[in-house]
Amino acid sequence: MNRKMFGAVALIFGLFPASLFAGTVPIWGTGFETGLGGEWSSSSSNFSVVNSSLAFEGTHYLNVIGPSGTGGDTLSLPTPSVGYDTLSFEGQRRIYAGLESTDRLSIQWKVDGLDWQTPVIFSGLPVGDWSPFLFNLPAEASDNPTLTFRWLAEFDGANDRALLDNLSLSGQPVPEPATLGLLVLGALTGARRYRRG
Repeated sequence: MNRKMFGAVALIFGLFPASLFAGTVPIWGTGFETGLGGEWSSSSSNFSVVNSSLAFEGTHYLNVIGPSGTGGDTLSLPTPSVGYDTLSFEGQRRIYAGLESTDRLSIQWKVDGLDWQTPVIFSGLPVGDWSPFLFNLPAEASDNPTLTFRWLAEFDGANDRALLDNLSLSGQPVPEPATLGLLVLGALTGARRYRRG
């Protein structure tokens, strides 16, 4: 690579913010080590943080038990995604007492203007060890100040129980318009200098 071409490439990539090369980064996450905190909102006491060696990591996890009230029990959390797109939500779940086909534990999300969306449902699952889950969110959830997640438990018996741990939301930083303008300017400048060389 000659000196002029190297200079053009260096100029172009020098204008790129580091965030564009960061890929997916964490936006929010919890292992429930400090409890739920005031930002969570629950419709019942059937969601609770437990200190136990059963935790996937650390010493705490979210405990979900039945029976659920009419329409199910919910636990919700605002998780704004401003500045991020290509979102994914993941975590660990463990069925501690079998969830029969009549029992459902759902992950839902919404933004202003949309009803609750249900991308993942745990139902009809046997008792087992911790298992990872992950789902990708559509574009409507990206770069949104009103993004909210909630768990919906519809358990028909007091013995139904599920555990959740290491929940997280990740995404890719969205370049600001000014940054995009600099990228275009840098590319044009670099191309012009390379042609003159």
